Amino acid sequence: MQKRLTVEETQSELDLNEHLEMQQSGWKFSIIKEKSTWFQVVSDGVPLVIVDNGKTAGKTYRKSRVDEEDVMEAARLSQGLTHMREISYAVLEKDGTISIVPKQKKEP
Repeated sequence: MQKRLTVEETQSELDLNEHLEMQQSGWKFSIIKEKSTWFQVVSDGVPLVIVDNGKTAGKTYRKSRVDEEDVMEAARLSQGLTHMREISYAVLEKDGTISIVPKQKKEP
């Protein structure tokens, strides 16, 4: 005669199976990333230039879903800049932060 599992035992067994499947998937995912540069770039992302020479970088900027206020906040906090025209480059990093490269000031 087969033992009937309680709801708690069934859920526990399902949780264990799900955990094991996730571990196997993670392991496979790591191997693929290690072997394929393309897959690593797609899965991890790459930094995106969203402002180039004081102007938004068109399609890349629109795809990033970052607005000008976010860029200017990063510029103010990291470089003390107050205008978009003072930015040489703004880069949306893989972790979601925005790096600012200010334009070089011309010496008189």
